[in-house]
Amino acid sequence: MNQILNSDPNINNKNYNNYNSPKNNNGRNVYTDKVIRIFAICLIVFALALISTGVYSYVNNQEYDEEVKSVQETKANISAEEVDGKILIEATHDKEIKQLVYSWNAQKETKVQCEGKSIEKEIDLPAGNNNLLISVFDENGVESTFEKSFESEDGIDIINPEINLKVDGNKLRITVTDETALDFVTYRWNDDEETKITPEDDEKKIEQELEIKKGENDITIIAVDKNKNTSNDKKTFRGVTKPEIIIVSSADGSYLDITCKHESGIKKIEYTLNGQKYEGTFDDKPASVQFTQPLDIGYNRIILTAINDENTSNTFDGQTEYYPEGYDASQEESNSDNQEDENENTVDTDEDSDEQNNEESDEQNNEESENE
Repeated sequence: MNQILNSDPNINNKNYNNYNSPKNNNGRNVYTDKVIRIFAICLIVFALALISTGVYSYVNNQEYDEEVKSVQETKANISAEEVDGKILIEATHDKEIKQLVYSWNAQKETKVQCEGKSIEKEIDLPAGNNNLLISVFDENGVESTFEKSFESEDGIDIINPEINLKVDGNKLRITVTDETALDFVTYRWNDDEETKITPEDDEKKIEQELEIKKGENDITIIAVDKNKNTSNDKKTFRGVTKPEIIIVSSADGSYLDITCKHESGIKKIEYTLNGQKYEGTFDDKPASVQFTQPLDIGYNRIILTAINDENTSNTFDGQTEYYPEGYDASQEESNSDNQEDENENTVDTDEDSDEQNNEESDEQNNEESENE
């Protein structure tokens, strides 16, 4: 019991001192130094691993960029030569060729699917002076191009007719040309029946002017030459109409009732009456504009132009005479004639005065001569 209850502090201190770890020369625990060394070594190894990974990725990226650049810069070798009245196209590549595309004069393209690293294609030689455009696409989609001109008098006609459309106001002008000879041209509005046109004086050209229908309309045009080369074109046009101008004289003829209207709205009205200019603009674009214009006594001429919101215009040019009731138009003419007579009399009087002065001058000269 005494040993269990012994509370001598020296016993614990002695045992603790015996349990303490060994110290190094600096007085630090040996086990702690080992842990620090191991942790530092691990950090160095980890850093070296990161550096190695970065260098490896950088090298691989450089090699990939060089490979991609090499792929982009690789082009096919293309040639085209005339052989026995034909054109022989040859193309070689260090990669698989997937497609050959060629056209004459940048018109209709012909596409040929390919396999392998080389291709030969024989095509017809057209008559005249023509430009051949060639494109070759490899397995990576990289395009190689080639262009060359050929001239032949004995070639065949493979050129399609050319269709040109020009809008002038509410008119559509169709012009079709061909380097050899046209056979016919057809056109059709929307789902209407076709209209066929054949050449007249000039076999190489057909012209036709049409009125564009009101609203949106599709027109389909087909042109065929003598060698059955065909071109077609389909366009959508919006037909417009001119403003309507209604001018009516009043019951007594002293003024004009003027109405201008259009479904898209009236944007501007300008007119001249006996040389006097008038103008009006309408921001709200009303569908109808009505106003009156007083007339001068006698002869009147009005030139009026109405412009709608689609910038389509219409012009009215008319003339009229107005004399109030009881007005004597003949009296105005008589006064005018009298004024002219007075002017003539004035001229005659002046002439008589000149003659009289001349006579007086002659008499005076004669008197002086006698006195001498």
